[in-house]
Amino acid sequence: MSDKEIEFLDQLVEKRARGRKGPRIWLRAYLTGLALLLLGAIGTLGYAAIKHPPPPNTSLVSHVEFTLALVVQKLGYQTRALKMFEALAKEGHSEAEFFVGFMFDTGRGVKENPAAAVKWYRKAAERDHAMALNNLADLYLNGRGVGRDVDRAVALYQRAARGGDPVAQTNLGQLYMHGRGVPRIPDQAIAWFREAAAQDYGPAMYYLGLMQLRGWGMPVDRAEAKNWFKKAAAAGSAAAERALEEMN
Repeated sequence: MSDKEIEFLDQLVEKRARGRKGPRIWLRAYLTGLALLLLGAIGTLGYAAIKHPPPPNTSLVSHVEFTLALVVQKLGYQTRALKMFEALAKEGHSEAEFFVGFMFDTGRGVKENPAAAVKWYRKAAERDHAMALNNLADLYLNGRGVGRDVDRAVALYQRAARGGDPVAQTNLGQLYMHGRGVPRIPDQAIAWFREAAAQDYGPAMYYLGLMQLRGWGMPVDRAEAKNWFKKAAAAGSAAAERALEEMN
């Protein structure tokens, strides 16, 4: 991305931050064309566009701007990306609300601020954004940026898990596996891990292997445990790789 294009983005963000309705039609056309060019140039963004489809009641132009913010973030311009996400978040774009929360949560482009993360995750969670629900649950569970509330965390994980989020399904499975905030029910843990494993989520497959190896809620079966660890390792689970080394 050239310096002129970055300068253009800064001007655009400042206009939006001052409350203007956005660039004129020709600027929006330019913005759309620029985003499409970058989409063609950066293969990973195609995946991002699929993973983050337009939220309900969001204009196509707003979502093009959101997609461009993803490009800017991918290129390493974290602070600029945050400004772009914030402008869209203030308009109620749930994906942008999540990303603002995530950047405050992780300190990307801004000083880490869990309380601000809670604020923005809540806004996205109100629109049933699964990842926001999961991350907000993490903050409640660990008392980061908000008072520790395990019951609230469990309720949020359940909402996200029922919406099909594999991360939340795995986190909920861990709570049932350890009896943290809920009764220890291995069958429930296994059920949630299987839901997430069906989406090829590595950590869930790792936990199924662990439960099979330890005989938690199912008979001990080293061969089957090893199969789960292999699947999990193929999906990128470092814990599964270590488990396989220990079994060999």
